Amino acid sequence: MNANQAIDRMRQVIRRQHKALATEDAYVLWLRRYMKALRQIPPQLSSEKKLEKFLTDLALDHDVSASTQNQAFNAILFFYRHIITFTFPAPSLRSLPYLPLNFRSGASRIGPTARWPC
Repeated sequence: MNANQAIDRMRQVIRRQHKALATEDAYVLWLRRYMKALRQIPPQLSSEKKLEKFLTDLALDHDVSASTQNQAFNAILFFYRHIITFTFPAPSLRSLPYLPLNFRSGASRIGPTARWPC
C-alpha cells in the first residue's frame, strides 16, 4: 500500500465511522507526517519502536505539547488498528507513572510538600 492509498483508505474508514471532518483532516495530517518520518527511521526497527521514535522526535525536535503528541499518537494508532488491522501493545500515554516534580528534575530528596500518589 502506498501513501496515497493509505490516506484514501483512512478517509474511507473515518467517514464510515461518521467522525468529524476536523478529525479526518487532523488524522490525515499526522499520517502524512508519520509516513514522511518513516523515511528517516531505520526499517529494521519494529513498528512500536518506529512510533516511539516519531513521538519522541515530535517532543524533542519540534517542541510540541503533550496534547499534540497525544493527537499524533491516536491518529497513528487508529491507522494501525483500523486500516492495517495490526495491533501492538501500545500503552496509553496517560498510563505512564506520575512522578513528583522533585523526581522529574533529578533532585535527590523529596521536599515536605511532595506526596507520592497511591
